[in-house]
Amino acid sequence: MLEPISAGDLTTTKPSNPSQPSPLSSDFNAFLNMLTTQLKHQDPLNPVDSADYAMQLAAFSTVEQQVLLNQKMDVLQNNLHQNTLASLSNWMGKTVKLPGSFTFSGGEVTALITPPTGSEKTDFIVQDAAGAEIFRHRLGAQDQEFAWAGTTSKGAVAPFGHYNFAFEGFAKDQSLGISKLASLQTIEEISQPADDILVTLGNGQTLPWKNLTGLR
Repeated sequence: MLEPISAGDLTTTKPSNPSQPSPLSSDFNAFLNMLTTQLKHQDPLNPVDSADYAMQLAAFSTVEQQVLLNQKMDVLQNNLHQNTLASLSNWMGKTVKLPGSFTFSGGEVTALITPPTGSEKTDFIVQDAAGAEIFRHRLGAQDQEFAWAGTTSKGAVAPFGHYNFAFEGFAKDQSLGISKLASLQTIEEISQPADDILVTLGNGQTLPWKNLTGLR
């Protein structure tokens, strides 16, 4: 059974390196050096006013808290990234539901068919990238999976490229309309080259994980 994929299944957090100083940390050090230099070279006959000194110390404390918070966030983000990579291993080899078009590169591609309520029979349809119908096959009215062998209605092998699955339901020989179908694909590889998590499917197609709507 396919289970919906939610945003909570994965956290697409880009890894950070806590060992590298952040811009905020550099600003903090510059502020500290400036304050120390000011106190060192103040005029002993006209020292810094106590109120001004208190304001600078308050600013110093605020910057210090910002730096500490930033460092904690770096550690938290790094931990989230590690947890995400660990959870991704559970996706390898699983079947996912891919709505919309898919890439055909040979072999069978399975469609997930849920006929509309009231339909007595269903036609499974394959359309090319331009929307032209290349394959049609009559099925029953029950929920089912259908494996398209990559051929046209005339038995020829379909050229590699982008296709869509669709179905047309009928009731008393009256069409109930044509609707798009999702294809079922297997996850072969998972990677995170930048800010997003990418999955490579068994047909060689690579896309963001958020494009998938079901997992089993």
